[in-house]
Amino acid sequence: MKLLQYYPEDRPSASAALQHPWIVKFCNSNDPLNEKLKMGLSNLQSFRTQKTLQKAVLGYIASQELTKEEEEKLKEIFFILDTNKDGKITVEDLINGYMALNVKEEVAKRRAGKIITRTDINQNGSIDYNEFMMANLHINQEITKERLKKAFEFIDLVNRDFNSRIKME
Repeated sequence: MKLLQYYPEDRPSASAALQHPWIVKFCNSNDPLNEKLKMGLSNLQSFRTQKTLQKAVLGYIASQELTKEEEEKLKEIFFILDTNKDGKITVEDLINGYMALNVKEEVAKRRAGKIITRTDINQNGSIDYNEFMMANLHINQEITKERLKKAFEFIDLVNRDFNSRIKME
C-alpha cells in the first residue's frame, strides 16, 4: 500500500521497499547474489527514457564518467543477469532472474516484457551492456551535477563541430 501513494515523495524508495518484511519473507536476503539480482532487476524495472537528449547524457556518463569501482559493481550485476555471458540480457534472462527470486512465472514474464520495452533503446530485442549501464545510472544516483555539466559540454562541443562542418559544405 505504501508504494501506491499518489505523490512519488510519499512512496518509499526501491531499497526501502525491498527491505519491507513482506518482501523479505519471500526472498533469501542472506544470499549476496540474490541482493545483486534484486537490485539489477529493480533498476531495470524503474528505467524510463524517451528523450534523445536524456539518452545522449546517460550514454556519455555511462561510457566516460564512471569510476572503475562503479563500473565493476554494475558489470557484476549485468553478468548475474546475463546467464549465458553473451553480452546481452534477454527476456528469458530476466524471467529466470525473477523466478530465482520466487516471483511467479506469469508476473516474471509481464515484468520482463515491460523492462525490455523500456530499456531496449536500439530495439534489438535484448538489453546490451550500454543500455544496462544507462538504466542503472538513471536509478543509482551516479548522475551528479559535475557529470551532467561534462556531458552537456561534450554534447555542445559535438553540436558546434557538426554545425561548423555543415557551414563549410
